[in-house]
Amino acid sequence: MLKEKIARQTVLLTRTGYLDGKIFGLSHNYASLGGFDVRLGPFRTTESGITTQRHLLCNREGKPTTGKVDTLDPQQNKIRRRKYSFRCECKAKIVVILLHGTNKYNVVEFVDQHNHMLFGKDNMFLSHTKRKLDYSQEMFIHNLSKQNIGASRAHRLYSILQGGSDIRGGLVSDFKNSTRNLNAYIGARDAKFLVLKMLEKKTISQVFFFDFRVVEKKLNSIFWADETANYNYNAFGDVSLDATFSMNKYDMVFIPFTGIDNHKNCVTFGVGLLIREDASSYSWLLRAFLKSFKKQPTPVLTYQDPTLNKAVNEITSQLATNSAFRKRFHSIIWNSKLEPHDFKKEWKSFLNEFNISTNKWLQEMYGLCRRLVPAFFKEIPMFGIMRTTSFSEGQNWSFQNNTLTGSYLLMFMMTFEGVMERQRRNQVVNDFNIATTLPRFITSSPIEAHASKVTHSTTDDSYKCTCMHFEHVGILCRHIFCVFKFYSIEQIPEEYIMKRWCRMLFQQNCLKCIFLILY
Repeated sequence: MLKEKIARQTVLLTRTGYLDGKIFGLSHNYASLGGFDVRLGPFRTTESGITTQRHLLCNREGKPTTGKVDTLDPQQNKIRRRKYSFRCECKAKIVVILLHGTNKYNVVEFVDQHNHMLFGKDNMFLSHTKRKLDYSQEMFIHNLSKQNIGASRAHRLYSILQGGSDIRGGLVSDFKNSTRNLNAYIGARDAKFLVLKMLEKKTISQVFFFDFRVVEKKLNSIFWADETANYNYNAFGDVSLDATFSMNKYDMVFIPFTGIDNHKNCVTFGVGLLIREDASSYSWLLRAFLKSFKKQPTPVLTYQDPTLNKAVNEITSQLATNSAFRKRFHSIIWNSKLEPHDFKKEWKSFLNEFNISTNKWLQEMYGLCRRLVPAFFKEIPMFGIMRTTSFSEGQNWSFQNNTLTGSYLLMFMMTFEGVMERQRRNQVVNDFNIATTLPRFITSSPIEAHASKVTHSTTDDSYKCTCMHFEHVGILCRHIFCVFKFYSIEQIPEEYIMKRWCRMLFQQNCLKCIFLILY
């Protein structure tokens, strides 16, 4: 059966009047049946670029490499990977010439004798022709790389989806070479490609903001924010900052501007990349942020200075693992019900209790208490980013978990957009769930039902509690609700309904995630 197919292909090849592409396709079919690979050989063209003669050779044509070493060449001292040679001077070939006055070709020489072993039928998937990756396979590798999936795992997944590694071509090495070739293409033009893509987005969407800074002909700082980020910032506006390292090939510091939405989930307002953490870089980044949104953030919560974090180790290991110490420490630091004078009294008692009054780090912490301890800024609206930068740290972990360490900036940008797409998809899902479900009430109070479905009402009364929960979080405290119940108030006054916590805050198309440039 196989011999009959080969004979049929031989007859087809020896006919006259084939176009150039048809001849090449027939030769590949013949090679696949025969068990060898075909490659293009020498050719002749006219002055106008028309091919008049072409050689189609067996892939093992040519002399093997000799492996000679020039002992005087310093480059020869480098360690080189040993490579096998597959050239064995095979003479099998097909020679075609252009028929005069036509655009068709004729086979003038056909040598079908090989001097090497041919592929078996079961091993044809290992031939160079079958291993060549097509566009869909290249895109499969590329899309998985944006999800922090390398070439080896991508090959395993692709083999499973295809029903086996021998169904469709491509070995693990071919998948790795595809990634290598893409990185080689980006190479030193990485920053240029990124800036051009960003500028292209900016020309398409007037809301898209992008700014960058070049120092000594090198990309030093970059900031961008898209249309959806603008919607989120105008709706929420409370910002948390937390830098992350080792997110790209150049160790640029990754700084997302993170907030909390009405579902208490993270949303990203914008992203900055800095070549170094210094006052000049941060000043430029914050100016770019304000230039983008033209509005001051409600509060800004950032992480503690790294030098102070290192000083935590000065506390003895006994205290660090002492549950009583930790419990007492947190009960003072995070107790927003304490007044400033109460905090000072409790802090002094705490230091004396554990005999740590001379600890340097704790002294520095106390000096920063007006910025660190909620008792000193209860009147400042913090909404969802209370207490610590844990929300932004968790969001940064999501970015790190989906980014290949050492990736190019362009690849990092595409990975970032993938994370943003999932983040915004979750926002849409949460909005849908809120619109189509009702909460389970704990009590039978009518005001609880009104809290789940607000209707507008006007009143001149005002309520304020010493716990400052409404001023700090934006949600009325239980103490005020008790007063409402006492006065038989069944609806929340309009001035105590914060828009940022309302259901269906956005229109349906506001969170639609459309990235303007497809890579």
